[in-house]
Amino acid sequence: MRLDISKGLSSSELQSPISTFMVKVATAFHEEMTIEEVLAILRKREIPHIIQYFYSVDDEHVLTGILATRDLLMSEPTTKLKAIVDRDVVAIEQNETLLEGIKLLEKQGIQAVPVVDQARHIKGIFEIVPEHKHQNFDPAKAIQKVTSKDIYQLIGLSLQLGRVNSTLLEFRYRMPWLFCTMFAGLVCATVAATFKPILSQYVVLAMFIPLVLSLGESVAMQSMSLSLQFLHYGKVHWKPFFRRIAVEWSTALLIGFSCAFLIGSVFWVWNSTFHAMLAVTSSIFMTMIFSTTLGTTMPVILHLLSLDPKVAAGPVVLMLTDIFASLIYLAISNWLLTTFVQ
Repeated sequence: MRLDISKGLSSSELQSPISTFMVKVATAFHEEMTIEEVLAILRKREIPHIIQYFYSVDDEHVLTGILATRDLLMSEPTTKLKAIVDRDVVAIEQNETLLEGIKLLEKQGIQAVPVVDQARHIKGIFEIVPEHKHQNFDPAKAIQKVTSKDIYQLIGLSLQLGRVNSTLLEFRYRMPWLFCTMFAGLVCATVAATFKPILSQYVVLAMFIPLVLSLGESVAMQSMSLSLQFLHYGKVHWKPFFRRIAVEWSTALLIGFSCAFLIGSVFWVWNSTFHAMLAVTSSIFMTMIFSTTLGTTMPVILHLLSLDPKVAAGPVVLMLTDIFASLIYLAISNWLLTTFVQ
């Protein structure tokens, strides 16, 4: 039976044997066959799955190697399979669960894996391809319609739906992270209480606290959403990730300057105290820099800690943004107004 991950998966499905969802493999050939012989057979064979890899087997149908389609097509026709296959084959035993199969695909960054028995006899192939209702499965059309990025987004969605298929389980899964929000609120209240003297003297500063926090949260969540894109394939590619941070910092400078100028202009109309206006604008600018950095790096940090960034990153980013944004805002305001005014 072919697996359709676009509908989400239940806990019972995730615990089913992987063999339930495998299809007959049509791209396994004897390792002594030549490329020319393989291609001749393929022209006459009906293929029930997407042709991503070719597999070599021995006389007992034991899996001995794997070969990418491109490598097969680029090889000389007289070359034997055993001379060009990769002997390090990732496979899964037929008694493993569907959950383990999906995790393996996500970890390896592949969309198909051979299914074997304990003796490594190839039994079939397990692949991830969203199905389309009311039409026959066409491998060529399916691979054109669905990108690898779409595949792994659906894998993540299916795993989440499989984990939380009841109200109680969903509560247990989500509620712990909401404590982050409550904790942030208590810390922000403590920070405000610490700077009570300056807030009492400059009441207008208190009026802008929600605005500073909202701006920080919005920018952090934007950066976090972009950062999550780096985690679709199960590992972090550091070079493009650091390029992303550099872009985020450059963007934060522009956003910070723009927001500081606009809010500063409004503040000046309400209260023409120069140092108070400088406190608001400079703290907004610094908050933008901090929030973008936090939003970009936190999903990756959580991923490296083996936590689920799709669930944990939002509450953690919002918690830290609120705490440090309020601290930056009130600390800068207190320093400027006590140092240069009083």
